Amino acid sequence: MKSIKILQKEIFLHTFSLPCENSRAFLDVQVRQILGDILKLPPHSLEFLSTPQGKPYLNPTQNKLNLAFNLSHSKEKALLGIAIPKSSNPSIQIGVDIQKKRPVDALKIAGRFFHSEEYRHLLSTPYDLREALFFEYWTQKEAYVKCLGEKLGSRLKLPLKEVLKDFKLWHGLEDDFFYAVAIKNRPA
Repeated sequence: MKSIKILQKEIFLHTFSLPCENSRAFLDVQVRQILGDILKLPPHSLEFLSTPQGKPYLNPTQNKLNLAFNLSHSKEKALLGIAIPKSSNPSIQIGVDIQKKRPVDALKIAGRFFHSEEYRHLLSTPYDLREALFFEYWTQKEAYVKCLGEKLGSRLKLPLKEVLKDFKLWHGLEDDFFYAVAIKNRPA
């Protein structure tokens, strides 16, 4: 099962149901097919490179649209985000995260990774709503860090209100999966 959501004219989200939890080959085929279709290139010909921090990107000689992409998966779902820059902004970055709703020790994790203001907000949130708020924060923070192309622990303590100054963030919950998308326009 595959679904597509368009957040803006240039931002596309594809969700996939995975045949099993560890479906790297399946995801590779799906990502190649979608990016190949967009770039009008044979999927098998796409060459992926990665930054020193490990964020994958397409070989610039093949990426005539300067598109950016990011992939996340959790349990039986995957989320592929694609950003195609407008001609007025030739460069853009995207980060996505998806997390299956599940029991977690939200306060313990937040105490370690979240800004103190966010931790206090979680602490003051009624217990039955705390887990959902935790996943909203977590997915947005992870999408932001992935958008930057950095390691996960590098910037999680930064409060989301600071992130919103330079990034566009979307988040939601569908079918027991929390998701978030972060977009950063880079100067040319």
